[in-house]
Amino acid sequence: PKFRKDPEKDLDLLLAPYAITDLKGRGALWKDCLAWCDAPDAVSLRCITGRGGSGKTRFALELVHHLRTSADWDARFVRFDLHEPINLWVASRGDANRVLLVFDYAGDQVTPLAGSLRRLANNPPQDEKRRLRILLLARTASWDDVWLRMIEPSSTIEESVAGLFSPREPIHLDALNQDDRVAVF
Repeated sequence: PKFRKDPEKDLDLLLAPYAITDLKGRGALWKDCLAWCDAPDAVSLRCITGRGGSGKTRFALELVHHLRTSADWDARFVRFDLHEPINLWVASRGDANRVLLVFDYAGDQVTPLAGSLRRLANNPPQDEKRRLRILLLARTASWDDVWLRMIEPSSTIEESVAGLFSPREPIHLDALNQDDRVAVF
């Protein structure tokens, strides 16, 4: 959904960019993602899945906003304008030593994303101070799935992108429990 200053319908207020309610029912994932962001690995990837409306984008928006309040963090959503890989390590260079890049609808960007992640896996960063976290959001994902499997190199000479995932398996967002749904609505 494209962000609008004023919602066209009352139900639009429930869309992630409006964030009119507090984030509910994701406390354990929140703590886990903050620990993941602070882990010592130079590069780490993670994938969060869930049906449409389960809160993937909203969760990521909250994480981006939270990290941006820290002086040493840069966090943002990324979308490929061209369908070509980019050097994510170089593209994330800025004043911040720690960077979070979020790719919403990651499976829809698999060709440039796969090339970019393979480049990152095969050319690991040398700067010990910097940390790069990449969060992939998708409705479905597994290593048996076509789009996630496509990020792996087809050659045994190249480094595995899967080795950069923490955890290796996608994290699935379940529906909110009844109390949290009532609090949101």
